[in-house]
Amino acid sequence: MVETLLRRLLFTLLVTVGLSTGTRAAGPLDPYLVHPEDVPGDCRRIDGLFPMTDKISTFYDYRAYRQALPPAADRHAQSFDCGGVKGTLYFFAYNTTDQRESAELFAKPILMNAKPAPVFLSWNKGFLIVSFSEAPASLTAVIEKKISAPSMLSSTKTHVMASPPVAVSTAPAAAPLLATPAAPPVAAAPPLVSTPIASSTPLPAEVVPDVSNYMIGLYEKKLDCKKGDLPEDAQEACRLLKSFKSGRTVEARVPADSIRMGPAFSFDPDGQLLERFYVAVFGTGQIGEITLFRIHPANGVEEFECQAVIDSRRQGKPLPSNDVVKEIMSQVRPTHPLLVQTTGHSMMLRGRESDQVYLRQVKDQWIVLLVTGEGYEQNLHSPFSVAVLF
Repeated sequence: MVETLLRRLLFTLLVTVGLSTGTRAAGPLDPYLVHPEDVPGDCRRIDGLFPMTDKISTFYDYRAYRQALPPAADRHAQSFDCGGVKGTLYFFAYNTTDQRESAELFAKPILMNAKPAPVFLSWNKGFLIVSFSEAPASLTAVIEKKISAPSMLSSTKTHVMASPPVAVSTAPAAAPLLATPAAPPVAAAPPLVSTPIASSTPLPAEVVPDVSNYMIGLYEKKLDCKKGDLPEDAQEACRLLKSFKSGRTVEARVPADSIRMGPAFSFDPDGQLLERFYVAVFGTGQIGEITLFRIHPANGVEEFECQAVIDSRRQGKPLPSNDVVKEIMSQVRPTHPLLVQTTGHSMMLRGRESDQVYLRQVKDQWIVLLVTGEGYEQNLHSPFSVAVLF
């Protein structure tokens, strides 16, 4: 009886992860799967998964990359033995073309460094990874025929693609933090790590005015924070503004071997989202000697690495050894305190041009409010940003 129960449990598990040769409920991947009548003569269906690398297995599992990837509408795997060569087809479906493109752009630099590289086949709202040491021509032809059917639009095939570099681009220094992003027909990508947000000029020793709760309330009103059905980015910005109001004076010290990092949200004067990016801060270990940077991930790999930094900070773990951390650590460190105490709870960094950067602490997080303009009228009619640093 125990043996029978174990067999049933194993069968259930195989069906759940898509290894069974049995039937499955109809879904968005059905038109692209290899059905029994489609299997070429030199191939046969087999159980098990045969990823060419551990990275393919991790990507198919999806959980490790869930913070950086759009949700998959469906996933499925089919394994075959073609002329003695065993491999697996990993299928992914998405709700929109944009989601498919985003996931595919993320996956390729990670998975195609292997030699030999897996084959990617894609259509409007999905793609598959052909994980064979040598992609069977007969099996690939079956999939390509399905993709190129009249009802299946926009198929693409990639055999070899160089992984895009994660290094900082040679584009000019980024525009001021709160400026509306330009949109030329062809624009060079901003560098991964921008020039510092704050000016390197020492601030005067006297206390400067703090941002008022009234001004913060106006920003909340611009975002319509009292509504219950706001977009996710606006909801997070509203939460950060609320936290900022109750924050205390920040302990403005960052060890020389550490980084604080978190997401940032920039809004136009009407409260419409301009962009989502990251902000990082590092220092010398001395009070007030800190510098803030904008972080602009250029692809899914850099996005994932930024999230890995944040996750390690939140979990109290050592920083990951990735290219984003290395690039931040290579920046010039301040040689004198750049922070000054305000009349309230904030510490302030003088931003570039007419920006002011206010910092407060809530538990072990730093909340950053970036205000543009001199005086109430300019503040009210200029963009603003809010961020959290873990």
